[in-house]
Amino acid sequence: MPTSKCPWVALLLLACQAQLTAQSFPQDLLGLNFSGNAFGVNSRAGHGTLLGATGRTGYNGAARVGNSIYACAQVGTLPPLQFFLDRIDDETGQATRLFPLSMDLRGMAGTANGTLYAVAQGSPSDTLVRVNVSNGAIAVVGPIGFSAVQGLTERSGRLYGWDLTAGLLQINANTGAGTDVNPNVGTNGVAIQFLTTMLDGRLIGGQNTLFEVDPATGVPDSLGSGQYNDLRAGEERFGVLYTFGTGCAGVSMTLAGVPQSPGTVTTTSIGHDPVSLGSVQIGFSDRNFRNFPLPMLLDNLLGTVGCFAYAGPDIGLTAFTSGIGVMNVVVSVPAGMQGLVFHVQHISLSNSPGGLAFSNGGTVRVRL
Repeated sequence: MPTSKCPWVALLLLACQAQLTAQSFPQDLLGLNFSGNAFGVNSRAGHGTLLGATGRTGYNGAARVGNSIYACAQVGTLPPLQFFLDRIDDETGQATRLFPLSMDLRGMAGTANGTLYAVAQGSPSDTLVRVNVSNGAIAVVGPIGFSAVQGLTERSGRLYGWDLTAGLLQINANTGAGTDVNPNVGTNGVAIQFLTTMLDGRLIGGQNTLFEVDPATGVPDSLGSGQYNDLRAGEERFGVLYTFGTGCAGVSMTLAGVPQSPGTVTTTSIGHDPVSLGSVQIGFSDRNFRNFPLPMLLDNLLGTVGCFAYAGPDIGLTAFTSGIGVMNVVVSVPAGMQGLVFHVQHISLSNSPGGLAFSNGGTVRVRL
C-alpha cells in the first residue's frame, strides 16, 4: 500500500467528539437461503441486501476452502432426494454445480489445512464427515451424538456446531463426538441454521435474524435482521468492493477494479468543487480509529452539514479534483496482501459549510 501521509485530516479526526450512526451497511457476509437466493449481509448489524439468484436451490450449508466457497444443495423435497456440491461466487452468489453427493449434508466447515468438514443427517445421531472438494467423495469421521446439528464452523482450530435443541457444541475433528458447550443454555430460544467464523474471530449464526454466539458460554446475542429469510449458509466474503454510508456537500464515491493482490482499485468521487486540494484516506478499520468509534459525525467540530468520517486515516494520499469536480485516485494493492481488508474515503476543500466535503465510505476485501 502507498505510504504518503496527510496529517491535517488525521488531526481533525483525532479531535472529534465521536457519534455513532446507523448509516454503514457493509456486506461482508455472503448468505444463501433454501430457495436459492444469495444475499450480502452486514455481519455487525444483521441487515441484508439481495444479490440475486444463485441459479440453484436447496442450500443447507456452505464453507470456504482455500479461495473458494463450497455449498451443499438438496434437490427435491420428497424421496428420492438428490444432493450436490456447488461452488459459489463471492461477489454475485452465482453457483457452479460440481459433483453429486452420497449423503444429506447440512453445516459445513473449512479448515486452514484445506479440509472440508460437514454434518451428515442421520438417526439416532448425525455424523461428522470429510468431503473431497476435487470429486465430492465423502469419508465418515464418526457420530456426533446429537441429531439436529445444522451449523458447523472452525474457530481457533476447533470445530463448533449448532444443534437445534442443544445449542452450541464443540465437535472433535478426529472422532466426530460432540460436547454441549453449556447444557444450561440450549438454544436460548433462537433460530440458527448456520454458523461461520469471521476473520476477527466472531462466531456468527442465524436464519431470519443474525446472532453473535459466545463460544465460551454458547449464548447468542441478536445483531439484527432485514431483507433476507431462511438463511441456511453464511460465509465471509472476499474479492469484493462495495460502498456504504452517505457523502456530504453533494459528493459521492464509487469503486472499480478487481480486488486482488497484486492489483489496483480505482476510487472515483464526483460533486467536488473544481480544482480543489483533497485527500484519499485509507483505514484498516471501519469500526474505530485510535479508540474513536467510526463512523464519526464531524459537524459539531467542523461546522459541516451531514458529514461523517468512515475510514480511519492510517494512510493518507494527497489528491486534487479535476476541472469538473472529479477526484480519481488509483490505489495499489501490493503482492502478498491476499485477504487484506481496507476502507477508503475522499475529502476535499469546499465552499460548502465547514469548508470541507466528505464522500461516502468504500470497502475493499482483497481476494484470498
